Amino acid sequence: MIVRTYAAIHRGQQLPDTAEQLRAILECAPAGINVYDREGHFLESNAAFQRISGYSQEELKGKTLFDLAHPDDQAGTRERIEDLLSGKIQSYEVEQRYVRKDGHTIWVHVACSGISPRYIVGIVQDITESREAAGQLRATAERLRAILNHASLGIVIQDKEGCLIECNAAQQRITGYSEEELKGAKFADYTHPEDLGRNLELFESVKSSKLPSLEIEKRYVPKDGQVIWVRAIGSRLNENLKFSFLTTAHGLLLMRIFSNAYVPKPRLAAICK
Repeated sequence: MIVRTYAAIHRGQQLPDTAEQLRAILECAPAGINVYDREGHFLESNAAFQRISGYSQEELKGKTLFDLAHPDDQAGTRERIEDLLSGKIQSYEVEQRYVRKDGHTIWVHVACSGISPRYIVGIVQDITESREAAGQLRATAERLRAILNHASLGIVIQDKEGCLIECNAAQQRITGYSEEELKGAKFADYTHPEDLGRNLELFESVKSSKLPSLEIEKRYVPKDGQVIWVRAIGSRLNENLKFSFLTTAHGLLLMRIFSNAYVPKPRLAAICK
């Protein structure tokens, strides 16, 4: 409707009601809305886009959409617009950078459609904050991953059934199993049978919120069959019933290793095949 109405107004047709509707849509929309000609010149821009770009309506009318594109994104912008005008594509969406009037670079989500042979409509949203937040989350995740991988304690995340979702290098060293071998395995698979009942009881108590956390000294049966004593501390992570556990064999390992290795039943062996 925007393009058809704009074209009619451009031809000098009197469409007062429709023109007012167009103006209301443009001015009240929370996203930037622009109408461009075939060369990319700004013909119409709403208040939201003026806030995004820092340019007034009059200033924008002397510019093209390529002028606002970051230098590194201009070639891609030209290619997409050419594809629109040639009919190769009907529309496109892309995240790219704009350079505001004040010189600051921002990230925007742009959706353009070549609805008319003479005009292009573009909808622009400023996504700078969301991209920065996503970048901060990635950086935090990377830091946590580094902490996880360099921790001397075994750290695991398990689901509500006790199946391992993720573990660090220390847990792999303690159990003797690789991460791939441990994924999907239950803690019951490498817990000594005589300690399993108490472990399951505590696990269920935390799962049902009867206990905020659990702590237990128990025996592990690593891959090599050499039984070791560990201290496991676990707590509930979220409402999806994911659990985190810290496991350490330090101190207890030297004092309480059995002289005779316990050979487990082939539970984990079946998983790892």
